[in-house]
Amino acid sequence: MSGHHDVYANEMRIQVSQFDFTLDFNLNEPSQNDEFPISPNRVARIRVSPQLAKQAVQLLLVSIAQYEQQLGPIPIGPDFADQSGIDEVIE
Repeated sequence: MSGHHDVYANEMRIQVSQFDFTLDFNLNEPSQNDEFPISPNRVARIRVSPQLAKQAVQLLLVSIAQYEQQLGPIPIGPDFADQSGIDEVIE
């Protein structure tokens, strides 16, 4: 595919509208600025339909379960729920 390239992200932000989900993938790196110690840099933005977003979640859940069965639990971090606004974190 022309123009395709791989990127690495260590943060994802999601915006939702009636018609699509926007997934912003960011790379957070240390900054030289003391006021903002972490400098987020968007490396990719993907817009998908609600149907594809739901399919992706299902596929990710299956893939994560298989990964954890083979390699052990993936730690999320104790402050994830507070930072993300999610009431229930899947362990």
